[in-house]
Amino acid sequence: MLYDFETGHSRDLVRGAVGEPFWSPDDARIAYVNSADQKSQIWVMAPDAPEKAAAFSPQSVLSLQGWVDAHTVLASDAQNLYWLSEDKPAQTVSLRDIYGDSVQIRPSDTLRVNPVNSDLLLVSATYATAPAGAPVDSSGIAYGLFLYEVRAKRRTSLSTPDELARNGEWSRDGLQVFYTRRTSAGASAIFRIFWDGSGSRRYGEGTDLVIGQ
Repeated sequence: MLYDFETGHSRDLVRGAVGEPFWSPDDARIAYVNSADQKSQIWVMAPDAPEKAAAFSPQSVLSLQGWVDAHTVLASDAQNLYWLSEDKPAQTVSLRDIYGDSVQIRPSDTLRVNPVNSDLLLVSATYATAPAGAPVDSSGIAYGLFLYEVRAKRRTSLSTPDELARNGEWSRDGLQVFYTRRTSAGASAIFRIFWDGSGSRRYGEGTDLVIGQ
């Protein structure tokens, strides 16, 4: 659906087994996951012509992770991360290569490409074994954020072991990360940190934050 804040009106775009929509960087198109006919693929539509929606790629996926540029999307299944493009061959990287052995692969994970450095990924994931002294949620699970450099195959922790951090999203300038953190009272709040791990601070109440202008 599209919602207009000025008028308070909303309108349907597409219906069915669809979800995970992302605006393209130029705001001209919307990519989303379309599950139909026993296939789950990335489809794309123009917001003013949703009836012309079409498959972006024949690749079967489980999740859409966003746009890399105006012609490329990032998507994943249970084993791989895919760069699917309109103007170049698809690129595939094993999730196990990205995660390493200390982190589990789960459908709820998010992988976000840096808006100004397509080689840098922000990953929100669950530890296979909680680090020593790390807090856990009500299910006994510990999770955090890390950065992954695709070409160098280098992994760097972003959140600290003493916090439960997830739902990481880049700011549009690629310099900051906003994420959800469980506080000592058991509630959730939005925190902000710079990409180099400095300047962590509480930003506001909430559980998810989508970065706008």
